[in-house]
Amino acid sequence: MSTFTVRPASLATNDDAFLLECFDSQIKWLPSVGAGDQWGSEPVSGEPDTQNRYRKYVQTSQDGERQPWGEDSCRVYIAEANDQNGKAVPVAGLILTAKASDYVQSTIPAQDPTDPFIYMPLLISDREKGSLSKGAGVTLIEFAKKELVMLGFKRLCCDCWSGNERRLVQFYESKGFKALASFTHDGWPGQVLELRLE
Repeated sequence: MSTFTVRPASLATNDDAFLLECFDSQIKWLPSVGAGDQWGSEPVSGEPDTQNRYRKYVQTSQDGERQPWGEDSCRVYIAEANDQNGKAVPVAGLILTAKASDYVQSTIPAQDPTDPFIYMPLLISDREKGSLSKGAGVTLIEFAKKELVMLGFKRLCCDCWSGNERRLVQFYESKGFKALASFTHDGWPGQVLELRLE
């Protein structure tokens, strides 16, 4: 398995475009594991709205990198591994935000002042990188836990697709997450989860 380094995302290194490449690689790969319904069959990298959304994520992360964590904060990180030539290449991405995604706010508040959390709206790897990206997701979860400690939080929340016999839910549960509530958004079945640090 690769050894990974994690760095802040940057527009200068086109990390917004890399995140969309990860989506496209997953969309091609998911049918092979029975999860073709998770994100459909069409690439997203060419969609202007999606491009703008992820550019904004990275821009907000850059702008707030040296600022205290606040109610509108966002951090985007990229995991890199060295290829066979020793060159560091991006293999996975992580987004952390101060608020839950809009589409889950029927099951979890945007933020809970009595039980505050950091939200993880995206954890994704580039399937085109093959074995080079294997284990990157777990590395980024561990990185997120360290970020929580540094920022003074003890609760990490996320959501994921709950189709395909809940296999993705089971992945998160195997990493210490606990299922909180199910939801459906535009016909998409999902699960909200949390991980609590001791």
